[in-house]
Parts: sequence; structure tokens; C-alpha cells
Amino acid sequence: MQAACDAIGHCETGETVIPEGFALPAAYVIHAVGPVYRAGDAHQAELLRNCYLRALDLAADRHLESVAFPLISSGIYGYPGEEAPRIAPEAIQGWLGAGEVALTVYLCLIDEDLYAMAADLLEGGKGT
Repeated sequence: MQAACDAIGHCETGETVIPEGFALPAAYVIHAVGPVYRAGDAHQAELLRNCYLRALDLAADRHLESVAFPLISSGIYGYPGEEAPRIAPEAIQGWLGAGEVALTVYLCLIDEDLYAMAADLLEGGKGT
């Protein structure tokens, strides 16, 4: 996988690439470059949103049936716990709401507090 990523080269923040999944149980691994959080930088929310939207576009282009996301940028990149779980479901639900492609989307969250925040935002929407 490292050789495939090296062959792709540099990927800008907010962009995604999709090499094969190789020996993994998934056909592909979509790599999304999320922003490193810097307080007061309003542009980073757009970059984070783009990670989800571009990854969903790639999944649709490959005719995938499902895609699973971690909460992008919420780990060592430091995106705040109150913002990341708002941006992710809004971006995903907005993309799904366009209704162009049938795709099952999973948002994997590491603790119950993050899950509760995301679930509140998606209540009544698809995939809750």
C-alpha cells in the first residue's frame, strides 16, 4: 500500500485519493487529508467538509456500495470534539440528500459522547 501511495504523490489538505485495498477486506482505502486544527482559521471547516464530499464522490465513481469514515482530523490533528462531529454528518447527509447515488455510509466514532453529538445532528435523517 505504501508503494501505491508513494506513486500517487502529494495530496493537498482537503483532497482525497483512492488506491487499492490490497490484502485488506476492503476493495479500496480512500485517503483523505484533513486539516490540522488552528483556532480562528475559518477555511479549515471547508477543507474538512471537502474530505468527506470528495471521498464520497470517489466511492460513487467506483460504484462502491458502502464507505466507512473515522472522524477525520479529530485525533492528532486536533479538530475540536464539538466541531468535527457536526461537520462530518452535515457533509455526509448533504451529499446523500442529493440522492444521485445509493451508498451506505458509516461514521465510526471512538466514544459515546461523540456518537451522541453526531446522532443528535442526524436525528430523523438517513443512517442514524
